[in-house]
Amino acid sequence: MKVIKINSTVSRALDYIAQAYKTDSGTLVDSNVGPCVDMKLIADQYDYVQALSDAAHTRGKRGSVLAYHVIQSFKPGEVSPEEAHEIGLEFARQISEDGAHQYVIATHVDRDHIHNHIIFNAVNQETLHRYQMPLSRLGQWRAWSDDLCRAHGLSVIEEPKRGVARAIGSVYASVRGSSKLDELRDVIDQAVRRANSFENMRALLTDLGVEVAVRGRHITFRDVEGMKRPVRGIRLGAAYTEAALIARIGRASVSEFVVFKPDMIKPHGKNTVSIQLPGAPKGTRLVVPRQACVDHGGHVRVYLDDERMNTIIDRWGCFDSQIKTPKLYRFFAPPEVMRLQRDKASANIPTRGITAAQKRYYRWVDMRAAALHETFTRYNLNADLKAMSTWERRDVLVSAQRKHTEALKDLEAAVVALQKATDSGEGALQARALVENLEAQAIEFGDVEALIAHSIHTLDEIERSPQHHGRGTNRSGFSSDGRTNQR
Repeated sequence: MKVIKINSTVSRALDYIAQAYKTDSGTLVDSNVGPCVDMKLIADQYDYVQALSDAAHTRGKRGSVLAYHVIQSFKPGEVSPEEAHEIGLEFARQISEDGAHQYVIATHVDRDHIHNHIIFNAVNQETLHRYQMPLSRLGQWRAWSDDLCRAHGLSVIEEPKRGVARAIGSVYASVRGSSKLDELRDVIDQAVRRANSFENMRALLTDLGVEVAVRGRHITFRDVEGMKRPVRGIRLGAAYTEAALIARIGRASVSEFVVFKPDMIKPHGKNTVSIQLPGAPKGTRLVVPRQACVDHGGHVRVYLDDERMNTIIDRWGCFDSQIKTPKLYRFFAPPEVMRLQRDKASANIPTRGITAAQKRYYRWVDMRAAALHETFTRYNLNADLKAMSTWERRDVLVSAQRKHTEALKDLEAAVVALQKATDSGEGALQARALVENLEAQAIEFGDVEALIAHSIHTLDEIERSPQHHGRGTNRSGFSSDGRTNQR
């Protein structure tokens, strides 16, 4: 369930939810105001009651909320449009205090999951008082909605108390930046629990007021009500990258394959596509589910269950063989290893100083010391690598890359385990702690790998430069036979 406060343009919101192509030509729209022929007339009635309330209450500040927009969703394939509309009508009567608040209920059937939109006036047309929204209201509405669904034999989301308590904050605009990210994670988690495919998750998030976009290598999210700029999934955590979300939806670990030429993909069946296998005999193609492909504009990323046996067909479209997902890397280059984001080092440094100026100064000193420490670490690593042969350096880098990849695989398995624990409601806290621990470990391995790769690249550049004259060179910033020590 999602609740949105409307502070302006009630008529536009009513026009949106009553669109004919979304509501079976308008047959799934009802209101306690009058016939749902012209939403402008209903919006005028909302405004009239608002004006009466303003005239009756001349003291104090006028309320800024004109109406509340409530979105009630159902599990795909579980309910008919008519039954969903009937449940929505009962729910609208309950939350509008038995019709004391004007409301419009519209059932949308344009997506694979049916959902209700309810917009009710914030002013009671009988008492002219405004609707009260205490902290417990959203939990009360969820309980009413769940009771109605159970009465109709439908499933409900059994959310842990912690999730409900955090989601209540999304109704209020007084949250700070970090809290907004927490609320965004809650909404994404809710969509993942109910989704049966990546596109289905995107549709659910859109209905919940979250804008989803795939930009290059990243997936981004933006709460249209509370965020000006989108945030990358990787910033939300390892469980919110595109690959992790697909793994969570399928409740299984997945492997990622990049198809750089979209024309290599062709329709194969109603729910499948075929992909030309690079390096295989001409016409040999791989058959995968259509929903496993995510279009990134210039390229397509394909996510397949690690345990899946994939079918290969020949140039005539006949069965050729089957191959397990991880072995497909014989044909596709592995994607660039995911880089997890580390919190800024300064965030973990204890605050020193009393005045604001002192705090700024000590913060600058600490950040400078951290930067110098990183520089000395790189110089010392360069000294170690310089003493090795080229092949020994490559072995060190390959070993670091392998450890990083293994850490990411462990992290992905933990993310899937967390999703299963969240579904069952048991062991979620322990699973989340494991994910956080493995994420920190993966970040550390990634930092080491990046540092080694950077150092090897620096040494290669030095050795290829015309000015390099053997062991005496000092262009790398350290002596050829010693280390740079931090003091």
